Amino acid sequence: MGTTMPQSRYTTVKGYFTQDDDDIDAAAFDYTKNNFGLKRLSKDGPESEDWAMICSQIAELSEQGKSQGLSFKLLFVARHGEGEHNVAEQKYGTEEWDNHWSKLDGDGSLNWVDPHLTGIGIRQARDAHEFYHSRLEHSKMPAPESYYCSPLYRCMATCSITFAGLELDESTPFRPIVKELLREVNGVHTCDQRSTKSSLQAAWPNFKFEAGFAENDELWRSDHRETDEELDARIEALLDDIFETDDDTFISLTTHSGVIQSLLRVTGHRSFKLPTGGAIPILQYDYDLSFTTRVASMPTRLTKTRKQTNLDKYHPGYFGKVGMRYFHRQQNHFWRPAINLDKLWSLVPAEKRESYLTGKTTDTAPVLDLLPLGYSKVLGKGRIPEIPVVVKARYFSKEAERKIKEAGGVVELVA
Repeated sequence: MGTTMPQSRYTTVKGYFTQDDDDIDAAAFDYTKNNFGLKRLSKDGPESEDWAMICSQIAELSEQGKSQGLSFKLLFVARHGEGEHNVAEQKYGTEEWDNHWSKLDGDGSLNWVDPHLTGIGIRQARDAHEFYHSRLEHSKMPAPESYYCSPLYRCMATCSITFAGLELDESTPFRPIVKELLREVNGVHTCDQRSTKSSLQAAWPNFKFEAGFAENDELWRSDHRETDEELDARIEALLDDIFETDDDTFISLTTHSGVIQSLLRVTGHRSFKLPTGGAIPILQYDYDLSFTTRVASMPTRLTKTRKQTNLDKYHPGYFGKVGMRYFHRQQNHFWRPAINLDKLWSLVPAEKRESYLTGKTTDTAPVLDLLPLGYSKVLGKGRIPEIPVVVKARYFSKEAERKIKEAGGVVELVA
């Protein structure tokens, strides 16, 4: 008899944030007044120690989870500020809105086809900006390393107002990626039909659109609205994309109420309805499917002395010793020191680096042979200048290879 696999590969790690607790009233909870809901991890220390402790514990969990096929990320999930469609739903009531008004373009005084933020919505986004500014400066909360945003106007406006102008590390600037998978429950409601790509680019030139993003909205349909099952499948595909292509740990998602509820369902989090402008942190991990496939075929065995199955031992969530010791382990076979992408240019000599970065040298590209420099693998964390560079190493993560090639560079595998 094999082990039982979870219904979803994604699971919320509970116990770090107040929002995880069933007795917390979501309607009355204000994340800006409660340090994002982070529980006190240090007994008498300042809030900065709490954030330092959770960052340390996430790093420890990630290191322990590697051998178990696990990957951990802390998602900062935000709902957009109030839009004109939210005002219309309050005006007419949810039943009338769903049955009639949501299918129209507006009512003469309000327009809700890809609606803009109201004055209240703009203030809510500014409040979020002030919260992040305060937490980053005083509580040492980690800033997001990657930013993802829905392609609907209200989300892009909220995301920009919230994060633009914050003092961020140069290696992780505010450069959000627009993803179709983050859009609201799709279909029928005209407020969920997006604008053209060119108009969105004109309004938000610093946003990057994912590959394959169409000029016109090819996904919205007037005769079908996504079911919960269809939405959950889409959100699981979104998480697959993020976990498989993004090496960063702290991720910002700016999206919609329906998407957030689906995200909570998919990750096993309790239902927690956010108001417009609200936000919730979710610490979650995923199972490496190739790992779970291997352990699924392992038999459950009883031992005569312990009378306990090895189910826990072979389950992906088990943090303990697995299997027998490695006899005659020779460390040279496992030598694989890694360097993050954002540190590559620090290996170029200073005078040459300045020449390349200022554009004085354009006819050649720097060549980085990492083995003599003490590195074997390149990871994809951070960003690099859009200047061609040739990188030689034994191993490259998928994200590192993609970013180097997007900058015009070349990756070369060496023995």
